[in-house]
Amino acid sequence: MLVRISKFIAAGVLSTAVGIGTVMAAGHDAPGVPGEPNCHGQTAAWANEVADALNGVNGLGNLAKALGVSVKEIQAAIDELCTV
Repeated sequence: MLVRISKFIAAGVLSTAVGIGTVMAAGHDAPGVPGEPNCHGQTAAWANEVADALNGVNGLGNLAKALGVSVKEIQAAIDELCTV
């Protein structure tokens, strides 16, 4: 499951780099910075924005369903990303 989430995050990074990120809300155009206090929230908001831009999926619950994982697994992947 973590592989699917990691691929989604990689796709989001790529889409942000090629311009889809420009349609996202200000402040949510990139995942959070590991070690920063707002990393988890920033990354969750960014993942939601990318999912909406790429697939029309809104909310972490719907994102989890689309990826075939649980919200807890998405949260764990975000925690792993944000851990220094």
